[in-house]
Parts: sequence; structure tokens; C-alpha cells
Amino acid sequence: FHSVRWLARDPRSGAEDGEADFVIAHPDRGILILEVKGGAIRYDGTTAQWFSNEQPIKDPVDQARRSKYSLLEKLKGLPLWQHRWITLGHAVAFPDVAVDRDLLPDLPEALVLDAPALADLEGWVRRALDYWHAHDRQVGGVGHEGMKALQDILSPSWELHPFLLFSLQGEAQEGV
Repeated sequence: FHSVRWLARDPRSGAEDGEADFVIAHPDRGILILEVKGGAIRYDGTTAQWFSNEQPIKDPVDQARRSKYSLLEKLKGLPLWQHRWITLGHAVAFPDVAVDRDLLPDLPEALVLDAPALADLEGWVRRALDYWHAHDRQVGGVGHEGMKALQDILSPSWELHPFLLFSLQGEAQEGV
């Protein structure tokens, strides 16, 4: 799912906005939240400031992490997800650069989709979800029922029809 937004209701903190550049879901492996930042990427450790093409940007790791927990709250509010354990992780994509090492204590190389990894996107997603699965020791996938539920939550299709009374009133006014 690309560029999705949601609103989660947490009983402790109230309504909470959620957003992700990509939500990648696999029925057997789990869900991965991916935050994308393009161009030349730089991090200044003295100020904890991130840059893309020398322009300050929000911390992409924090953005992905917050989105992960916000989506988890949204899912936990639905009956299908209340008592399920799934692999749910976060990662970042820097598609214009190559990364050959861990970048920060909370950003291992395994969780960075870089330019070389784009050649095997499916393999990278599998390895990133395996990283989280091994890390949290939880059951992995959402199943086919969960995939359908995610689609209904994050990318629903719907149509609203006016009440019959409003339609009749409109027709009556047109006939006058």
C-alpha cells in the first residue's frame, strides 16, 4: 500500500494520526512499514539532524517507528486483530544511495532499502521481515483473511447513496 493515512483511537492518548510511505504486507511473513527519503542522505550526530540533498528532514527511522505503532493501535481496535500476534516491523528506503554498514544503533543495514537492493526488492522485503521475525520471536504472517482486512482498512472502495427521502424531495423540487 503506497502513501496511506489512518486515524487510530488509543484509549489512553485519544485519536492519533498515522501515515506511511509504504505498508508492505505478506500473508506468511508479516507487515513492514517503509519510510522513503530520496537524494543524498546525511545525518549529523552532534545535532541528531537528518538531511536529504542538504535540506533538513524529519528523522525517517522515528517516522517509520511511530507509523508502525500507530498502525498497530488501529489494527488492535478491530475484532480480527485483537488477539493475534504478527510480525510488524519498520524500515527506511534510501533508493538513491548505497549503504554498506549499520548507520545508527537503531538503523542496521538490514533495515535500509538502498539502490543496490532495488534489483531484488522481493528478497530485500523477505530479509527485512525475517530480521523482525527473528527479533521479536512472534508468529509471522497476517494470513489471507488478514490481507483482505488490511485492504479493507488501508485501501477501501465505497460509495454513498442519498436517503430515499432526500431523493424524493429533490425530484419534487425539480417538478415545481
